[in-house]
Amino acid sequence: DRCDMVICLSHLGYTADKRLVEQTRNIDIIIGGHSHTNMKTPDMLKNIDNKDVMVFQTAGRGIYVGRIDVELEKVK
Repeated sequence: DRCDMVICLSHLGYTADKRLVEQTRNIDIIIGGHSHTNMKTPDMLKNIDNKDVMVFQTAGRGIYVGRIDVELEKVK
């Protein structure tokens, strides 16, 4: 009936991913590429509703492997 989480796999580049966060709602995580930005930790940015969205970029060419652990809490 409902989606618990929206994860966006993007190839827009970091700057465009930031704009995407600022102009949308309902995205929880963006994992992006294209700009090959090397990030050791994700950025937390605010969306149009002032909610946190995790934005992370791959460095490119499979040089690094990352892991994101996500915990979902049941809401009554």
